[in-house]
Amino acid sequence: MTTPNKEAIKAGQAVYSRLFLSFYDFLILGIFCRFIWKCPSHFIVENYNQHISLNHLDVGVGTGYNLDKCEFPTQTPRLGLLDLNQNCLDVTGHRLKRYSPEVFCSDVFEPFDTGREKFDSIALNGLFHCIPGTMKEKGIVFDNAKQVLNPGGVVFGCTILNKDVKKGWAAKFMMKTTNDNKAFSNLEDGLDELKEELSNRFETVKINMMGCMALFSAK
Repeated sequence: MTTPNKEAIKAGQAVYSRLFLSFYDFLILGIFCRFIWKCPSHFIVENYNQHISLNHLDVGVGTGYNLDKCEFPTQTPRLGLLDLNQNCLDVTGHRLKRYSPEVFCSDVFEPFDTGREKFDSIALNGLFHCIPGTMKEKGIVFDNAKQVLNPGGVVFGCTILNKDVKKGWAAKFMMKTTNDNKAFSNLEDGLDELKEELSNRFETVKINMMGCMALFSAK
């Protein structure tokens, strides 16, 4: 299967400058999630609480908000951070320095180079609507995650869907704007497509829709 070109991949994460990250929590998690995507951020944190392990890899780390707010099953977890954007890794690494995280700068369309020790939980949170390609092409990220997941481990996360999703005028406007400027690439991402890619790779799949947001977990 072909993967999106490097320029398209870079475009999806280019917005995450240090300036943008400085108000990301307030704007994106505080306002957009609640009022535009109709999924208040505490539901995303709760998804973490339900599935995070003491041996966890976070892929597409943002500012580290969810990792900072969630409840790890131990005060001394093994925590890995994987992202293509060094700004996100720096901000999140500093925010979570109490856990001494392992940091990996990597393209999610390439095999995850995280060493030989695998993880018991992997979060792919807010990632898929930002990366280019069809949902089938994005499915390679699930394959890469499985390669570094221990048997019995869980992959979980959330993504904003567009196809066949009921949206208000603000969500329609933002969906078009973010896709036009390449920050999002999700016009053809729908619930059926997401479920198919997960079901092709995992035995147990759960997806809950809240507004435009799909909260998922798979084992």
